[in-house]
Amino acid sequence: MATEFAREHRGGDFSPIEPTTGGGPDYGRFVEAVRTVQDHARAADAPDEVITKAADLLETVSKLLSPYDADEWSSPAGRRMDLPSRGSVPISLEMICSMTSSAPPPIEARRESRKARAVGDSQR
Repeated sequence: MATEFAREHRGGDFSPIEPTTGGGPDYGRFVEAVRTVQDHARAADAPDEVITKAADLLETVSKLLSPYDADEWSSPAGRRMDLPSRGSVPISLEMICSMTSSAPPPIEARRESRKARAVGDSQR
């Protein structure tokens, strides 16, 4: 869903962020759950059947959310001023670089731990 603001700024620019309460009262809990799953995915050395079940569950969540994909001006991510990191689900620069390259991701591309992220958020 694109808002009028999104249509006006199609292609991105450096316009001020339009704060939102989109995503409702559970959006912060949702973002934290996604961050926690990322941490566990990076650190897991689980049995095959656990990985299979986790993949099935994640695919179900992805299908649930896919009809609601929105552009950067309409999504609550990055516009929830009431949440840490404005409600964004972070991804490291190293991971972005590795995704745009044919080379496998470097070991350094692993996400920072929740503890390190919490320390970073508290220093902003």
